[in-house]
Amino acid sequence: MLTEIMFQSPIGILTILTLVGIVAFFVYVGYFILHGMHEDDKAK
Repeated sequence: MLTEIMFQSPIGILTILTLVGIVAFFVYVGYFILHGMHEDDKAK
């Protein structure tokens, strides 16, 4: 029922896109930080 309301309303779609964007951003930042840490270990 909640998903139907979210998908039918433009605001709900924007909310879903925003949540997906936030998750993707955190995944990207987390990967970037982990990759940077590994690069630092190699430098030493």
